[in-house]
Amino acid sequence: LFRSDTAITVPVSNVQDMAAALISNGYIDGGVTYFGHSGLVGDLSGLFLGQDAGFYTNLTSQNVGLLSGANLGPNASLTLRSCHAGYGNPSIAQSLANQLNRGVYASDTGFYFSNNPSGPYSSQAPSSNLPIYMVPEGSMIPFVPNR
Repeated sequence: LFRSDTAITVPVSNVQDMAAALISNGYIDGGVTYFGHSGLVGDLSGLFLGQDAGFYTNLTSQNVGLLSGANLGPNASLTLRSCHAGYGNPSIAQSLANQLNRGVYASDTGFYFSNNPSGPYSSQAPSSNLPIYMVPEGSMIPFVPNR
């Protein structure tokens, strides 16, 4: 979570944690970035927030309605740094854009780790020297509300 004056790191491991992170940290006028796993849950696109099974573990179009964008400023956006969050119909990126009424940036491809924020991809593991970046294999796609 980013406010214009600070960055806050909030671990989330279920849908309730994600909902609380969006409303319990004050007004967010910068943006929100999710780093984690995502993909398809059956036929549904979702964020894999936790490791347990169950309705509230993964965030999908079926439970995205539990999230609120009430504390998001008008220029705040959400960036999903996770594989395939922009894939599916609807993708979890589009479901979040619609629910939070804010722009969402996601990729419909996978990600890889690199010491360079723009890649290029290498089959060799990045060096252990920091920093290390999550880089999309494709490009980040903007998802706008109500599409």
